[in-house]
Amino acid sequence: MTKRTFGQHVFSRQSNINLLTYTLLALHSVAYDQLLPVFMHHASQANRPSDPGVQLPFKFSGGFGIDSDRIGVLFTIYGVAGTIIQFVIFPPLARHYGVLNSLKVVTIVFPLVYLATPFTALIPHPLTQQMILFLIMLIKCFATIFAFPCTTILLTNSALSLRLLGTLNGVATSVSAVGRATGPAIGGTMFEVGAVKGWAILPWWVLAGFAMLGAIPVWWLVEMEGFGGSGATTDVEEVEAEEPEMDLPHRQGLEERSEPVAVGSPETVPQSLEETDDFASEDEGLLSSTRLRRMSSPIGLRASPGPGGNRLSNGLGHSRSGFGAGGTSYS
Repeated sequence: MTKRTFGQHVFSRQSNINLLTYTLLALHSVAYDQLLPVFMHHASQANRPSDPGVQLPFKFSGGFGIDSDRIGVLFTIYGVAGTIIQFVIFPPLARHYGVLNSLKVVTIVFPLVYLATPFTALIPHPLTQQMILFLIMLIKCFATIFAFPCTTILLTNSALSLRLLGTLNGVATSVSAVGRATGPAIGGTMFEVGAVKGWAILPWWVLAGFAMLGAIPVWWLVEMEGFGGSGATTDVEEVEAEEPEMDLPHRQGLEERSEPVAVGSPETVPQSLEETDDFASEDEGLLSSTRLRRMSSPIGLRASPGPGGNRLSNGLGHSRSGFGAGGTSYS
């Protein structure tokens, strides 16, 4: 059997699919959030019915033409609503339906939101226009709040070993940063081209295309057990396996030097006791060091594994297991 390299351990099939999903999610989600205030502030198209360049329902231009104060109020309410969704709605739903099922649903929602956004500019009444756009923003907020934590949990569970988790998270942060940087650049360029050519739908539909691409690999994801499965190996188990090898020579030396001393040998007794105490002290120090190593478990491990694995992030990964959102245990 061919031994796998470190890179092959880090970039397993499930980890690669998760990284691709995470990157595309960051690309289109951040780009949408960056474009939205620009679209709301962009001047609305005057005399749209009589404009020869307008070919409804797809070819039109313009935005909402509202001022920055109103945009700020809308985004403030948007933030408050997002906080409520995060702490009130997300935990029970993710716990009930599971992380992977939740992610599959919201990845379908993203393209629909992006496709519908530019058509809000066609609504004639400003108040109705803003209310409908805000409703779309709430749906997008709902999808985003579910998508990012679920993707992170699945990515963490895809790590083959606890020792690889730091490397995998570092790679995920790097590739998602590429998506966060690329998305606004693509969206901004498409918005400018659309404004010049009279195609207001261009940037939003390009983002919808990326969202559709991001939804495809999700269906090949598997909700893995993580480090709590029977075949998993943790640092604690590795240290326990090493402990007999480390302690055996010292224990043998301790046993050899702690043989009974004949009574009436005053010169030998102090020396033997002193040597025994030295080795006992050394042995105790080694055991203490081993205990410290075993206690220095990475953040995310429970002291005693329970249902759903011994990682705090694994609680949401198992539906209806009695664990709260984000892996918090209420037991």
